[in-house]
Amino acid sequence: MVNMETSPGSKLPSPDSKKHKGKAGKERGSKFYCSTCNVHCPNETTLQQHNSGKKHTANVSNAQRRDKHAMSSVFVGNLPKLAQIRARLVEETGSCVEGKENDKLKSDLTAVFSSFGEIVKIIVDKKHGSYCIIEYKTPGMAQVALSEYQAGKSSALLR
Repeated sequence: MVNMETSPGSKLPSPDSKKHKGKAGKERGSKFYCSTCNVHCPNETTLQQHNSGKKHTANVSNAQRRDKHAMSSVFVGNLPKLAQIRARLVEETGSCVEGKENDKLKSDLTAVFSSFGEIVKIIVDKKHGSYCIIEYKTPGMAQVALSEYQAGKSSALLR
């Protein structure tokens, strides 16, 4: 992603102004800017050279990978707290080994959310366990989970 214009209302700094310069003295607000890498270039030739560089190519690849993960994921909130799960495990089994409540939560989430599609990964809030991110194999599977929620078929908070 490359923005070839300055943002509306922004002013170009004077060439001798040090406080408005970015790394290596490049002017902030210059016409030639790579938003992927947050790099300002003094001219189009330099921007083209930047765009063909290894760091830019890696940053673009990473951004595309993050976007793919984001499109295939759903945020699930309003989960029972890990302390509640721990108490339930103690009730059911008489004891609870540290960390088992996280496994139990993932198991419960998998049982519910695998009905919408193949789950690649579940990331649970490590501190409280009150939310998680469920990544599906495809964006379509994530959309099915969201549409099921919107249709009122799921009690969890999905985004």
